Amino acid sequence: MWDEKHLFPNADFYSATAYHYNGLSTPLSTPILVMSRITGGTTHVIEERAAGKLIRSTGDYVGSAPAEWVPIEKRCLTALKRQFTSKYCCPSHSSE
Repeated sequence: MWDEKHLFPNADFYSATAYHYNGLSTPLSTPILVMSRITGGTTHVIEERAAGKLIRSTGDYVGSAPAEWVPIEKRCLTALKRQFTSKYCCPSHSSE
């Protein structure tokens, strides 16, 4: 999308792809987008009225610190080792 229009794709770009691969008719993509935006916007207004003030995002990232890059072939065990044994995590890595 950047190469063609110099825009970063938003969530709608990926939602349309998901709708398509789930067999949803293309003409329904826009109405579903509108319904989700109306729902989100309405919720935002309800929250603002309950708080008695305007709520605006600062856009500051408050998530976790950057993580170390892990090669794809080691990601399954790295990410899930705490929860599962390698036998249940990745059959291709069960010998580790």
